[in-house]
Amino acid sequence: FLCDDDFDDDDDKTIHKWYTVLDIAKAACSQEINLRELDPDFACVSFYKIFGLPTGVGALFVKRSSKHVIEPSKYSGNDKRSRRYFGGGAVDVVLPGTDFMSPRSNSSSLSSFTHGTVNFRGIISLLPGLDEINFLGGMRHITSHTKSLAIEAVRRLNHLCHRNGQKAITIYGPWSKVDTNSFAVRSKSSFLDQCPGPTIAFNIRRFDGSFVGYNEVSKLAALYKSPIQIRTGCFCNPGACQEALQLSDDQIKDNFLRGGHVCGDEIDIIDGNPTGAIRISFGKDSLWEDLDSFCLFLDRTFVSSSIQYSQGKDEDVVFNVPKQATLSEMYIYPIKSCAAMKVTKWRMSPMGNFLFDREFALVDSSGTALRLSVYPKMGLIQPCINLEKGTLTVKGKGLPNLEINLGSESCINPIGKEIKVCGNKCGGMLWGSHAVSQWFSTFLGVQCWLARYNKGIYINN
Repeated sequence: FLCDDDFDDDDDKTIHKWYTVLDIAKAACSQEINLRELDPDFACVSFYKIFGLPTGVGALFVKRSSKHVIEPSKYSGNDKRSRRYFGGGAVDVVLPGTDFMSPRSNSSSLSSFTHGTVNFRGIISLLPGLDEINFLGGMRHITSHTKSLAIEAVRRLNHLCHRNGQKAITIYGPWSKVDTNSFAVRSKSSFLDQCPGPTIAFNIRRFDGSFVGYNEVSKLAALYKSPIQIRTGCFCNPGACQEALQLSDDQIKDNFLRGGHVCGDEIDIIDGNPTGAIRISFGKDSLWEDLDSFCLFLDRTFVSSSIQYSQGKDEDVVFNVPKQATLSEMYIYPIKSCAAMKVTKWRMSPMGNFLFDREFALVDSSGTALRLSVYPKMGLIQPCINLEKGTLTVKGKGLPNLEINLGSESCINPIGKEIKVCGNKCGGMLWGSHAVSQWFSTFLGVQCWLARYNKGIYINN
């Protein structure tokens, strides 16, 4: 970062200097860090990432020659370097009615950064954590353990292929360039030294090569027989995320301005491209069984049956495709994310899709369509359309049946803002009376409205 290092009162000029801040919170969990070699001005660690607890306790390493940059000035007011916040125990004197403050003056100037009562119970609990690190043989043994797990994970991820030969996993970053097959024939220590850290970022591809949204993967992993926690998104590193996904600046802006995608939301696919990735990490407590369970989860959930493992060849895989097929069942979903309606025959719209299929959606106050992954009770809402009567009947346990007219007289008014459905924006109209909104809101326990696509035309497409 750039700092106003010195201020010359004589010529009213500010002298700028660059300082480096190194975030080693993740790296310090599984490897030794040599600050003399890296030589940052500042570095920070989080102890809960190293030991598993306590939360809220970390450490800031400050280079002696750079500590003046973050020291609070003696007097506030017009001083350009004055800090705008301080807490209890951090000052010698402060005036409530005037912009005047003097930080705590004692042997250590950095002690003025401690506000209020220190977390002494959390600090004491660090001692058993340090003892455990020593018991395990130190960071070198943890590094060997975590990297060995990561190597095996990458090897198994690279071997996951669909029946047609399409690779199921796309790995990003340094691990995408590591030949894990050479691990068995090379010196273990030398190979481990050259390997990246035990963190792997990737995305999943379907049978046809399209991407699976990371939010979908996260939800299904949490519902697995042995629930799995994974991190998804851009991991607070937008630069690396953009580089890995090969997204241009214009695409990032378009995802935000037109797709409505912001950091931390659940919009994981826009125009067929992922907005983030999936990340798995290994630590001192990770086991081979953890790795195996996750790889089996990916295999059983996302990889097509009769897997053929890739041998790095480009030959086309040919299958015998039957000349005829029999359609045994048909389902339509009148309301997005709600239960299906089984039909034996159904009309097609001029656009070529089933009439009324996903033509309705439940939206919140911001115009965003509710999703089954967030509101699981939506799957218990059973809609049924009667084409002859022109009605939509909705059933839900504990509430009387709701009948909605499909005619234009049920339209309340066009929605003032665009509806967001899976990252796409489309026009829509609120549908039905206040009683309709009240029925859905009561069943789901969240305020929502029934909306109908305006001609079903997506703005993005």
